[in-house]
Amino acid sequence: MGKIYVSERILNKEGRLTAEEYEEMKKHVDYSYNIVKDLMLWDVESHIADWVLQHHEKFDGSGYPFGLRGEEITLEGRILKIADALDAMLSPRSYRDPFPLSDVIWEIRRFKGKDFDPVLADLAIDLLNEKKESPGLFEGRMLPATLVAGEKVHEGILRRTERFHVFISDTFDFSEHRGTLFVSRYNSLHKFNVKISPLDHDKAKLEIEETSASTRSWWDPVIGVLESDGMKRNVIISNISNGEIVFILSGVRDMEVDNERIFKLESPEGSYVGFISNKVRVAGVPHFIFKKVKERR
Repeated sequence: MGKIYVSERILNKEGRLTAEEYEEMKKHVDYSYNIVKDLMLWDVESHIADWVLQHHEKFDGSGYPFGLRGEEITLEGRILKIADALDAMLSPRSYRDPFPLSDVIWEIRRFKGKDFDPVLADLAIDLLNEKKESPGLFEGRMLPATLVAGEKVHEGILRRTERFHVFISDTFDFSEHRGTLFVSRYNSLHKFNVKISPLDHDKAKLEIEETSASTRSWWDPVIGVLESDGMKRNVIISNISNGEIVFILSGVRDMEVDNERIFKLESPEGSYVGFISNKVRVAGVPHFIFKKVKERR
């Protein structure tokens, strides 16, 4: 949150920051502390701002702002340190693409006992390896999702109970009994045809009828290049199925959809010509649907 007060020029800079720029970047910790401190109204919440203030402290004492060492850092602050590092490595940035999961695990292991509490680092590595090997999409999780039914589009979350799936959004006004569900997990987007049964003003029971085939893995990003009129943009491919490729723009938040504009899309799986037919937002992130016209040789 504190980075809203840091210059975008510094936040989006490619390459190493200068000493002056690094000192400016470090101020986001103090900005974050002040924001959170003012939000915490009750004594039971008073320590949360301190945890935020410590999220760049390092286990070996080389962090900032106070150079705390080991258990001088609160447990929550040590957890936030790893969580912040994971978020930074697994998220796209304007100047680079997300790290493959194997690289993330290697980085956590490399800085174990230096940046990270060694016990927490081992736990994080175990969890990442478990997720890397897991074939299941839902696994009882709450996942960001978007439900499209007729002309109505709702962003929300999907929960799985023992018997069925529940989609939760702010409000429902569906007259449709069928729709399309988009579910996001890590770097992949999955599309389902569903039956809809309203449960409450903000909940609906979903019965999955059909799943679109996808060649995407859970974690490791697939990077492609989108080209039109000499302009090239890196994209993160979130789904590949028959006739469609779904992607997120890397370093660009949004783009207008123009069905008349022809694009070339280079991906590890092949090279294609087509157009962007639509976009769907899941958890606020626009995913663009690329319709393949033909494959290029």
